[in-house]
Amino acid sequence: MKVGVWHEATELLSLCNASWVFKVENENECDALISNKVLGGMYSIQIIICEELRESSGSIYYMKRKHTDEENLDAICDIVRNVKAVHVFGDSHTIVTSKVNICRENWLGFNTSCPITMFRFGKEGLDLHECIKVMGNGHEKYPIREGEYVMYSYGEIDCRYLILKHCSYEQDEENLIGGHFKEIRTIETITKDLIQSYIEKIKENETKYKCKSMVYFIIPPTRTVRSDIKFTGEINERMAVYKYFTKEFYKAMMTAGIPVVSIYDKIIDKDGFFDSKYIEEGDIHLKLEYYHYVRDAIMETISKISAM
Repeated sequence: MKVGVWHEATELLSLCNASWVFKVENENECDALISNKVLGGMYSIQIIICEELRESSGSIYYMKRKHTDEENLDAICDIVRNVKAVHVFGDSHTIVTSKVNICRENWLGFNTSCPITMFRFGKEGLDLHECIKVMGNGHEKYPIREGEYVMYSYGEIDCRYLILKHCSYEQDEENLIGGHFKEIRTIETITKDLIQSYIEKIKENETKYKCKSMVYFIIPPTRTVRSDIKFTGEINERMAVYKYFTKEFYKAMMTAGIPVVSIYDKIIDKDGFFDSKYIEEGDIHLKLEYYHYVRDAIMETISKISAM
């Protein structure tokens, strides 16, 4: 969904400061065309969905012009969602997308037993429509339409806790009677299996729902972790796992043709940790006030998908 501002709409060209909005001189250069309109003596913004305009009527939307560019960008996303939404599924790092107007956010840790780790997602997959029904957040009224976007958010828990945990000697049930131990698995093996299973399940959903897929990047380690948040290993070990896992993650996603929505460069400190100024106090999540980082990264990504 490429968003363009008509080149003669000079009062709106400042919107092009956003990475996903472009100045255009032809409606064929974009999927959503932004221009000025005076309605009832009030300055409004007109949004034309170009694909719909070529196929049918009812493709022109109007909204009252807001006070700031950020407010206008949010309002544009809200209208674009009516045409082509981004459905978000996964762990608690999806919560910030509840503030991103183009998204329909489904944090699976709330009111569901659906997978919130890459380990479980890779094993069980995810019935997206059933998940939406179970959530009970009103999104059941908006099933995934053909050609819409689905973004998955998995991997932070795996990097912080599960990968190192599964690299350790672990007693299975037989240990109680026979001293039997599970086979040790290396970080390399676990990483390969996790990412491969993740991609396979994503591709299955692409076929089933006829949607376009993308994945949210994996939040980097924090320097400190609350005592009630599970983690394995020392901080330097978790950082080493994170660096190796994400390197393989990006390579695999590129090969599979699945875009990664990332704000990594915006939220790290000089050593690559999650910068504390962006973290909810005492937590491991992005402060909601920085939702626009995620909004812009998502919109930039779907703009690139549209151009493919």
